Amino acid sequence: MALDIRDQLHPADHFRLTTDQFAAQQLVEPQTVRKQYSASGSYHGVRPVRLRNRKLLWPDNTIACLAAEQLGTTGPTVSPVGSCCHCRAPLVKSRGN
Repeated sequence: MALDIRDQLHPADHFRLTTDQFAAQQLVEPQTVRKQYSASGSYHGVRPVRLRNRKLLWPDNTIACLAAEQLGTTGPTVSPVGSCCHCRAPLVKSRGN
């Protein structure tokens, strides 16, 4: 019996939010997200996927991932390798830490 990979979600399937939608979810202005991304390559550790048309797509479950990282939990929302277990988006440490 072979594993059917069509039933599994691709990690990029969770990258659905535009920069404007992601900023609204984070309760900041879109320009704040763009500036932080431009300066560090991420927004507080969350990296987007860059499309060929230069648009950015952000993961849709970052609230749970960032909250778990802030609390220092290693429960079901953050994997031990430092990426979000739902979308496998790498969570990078900010340069100030």
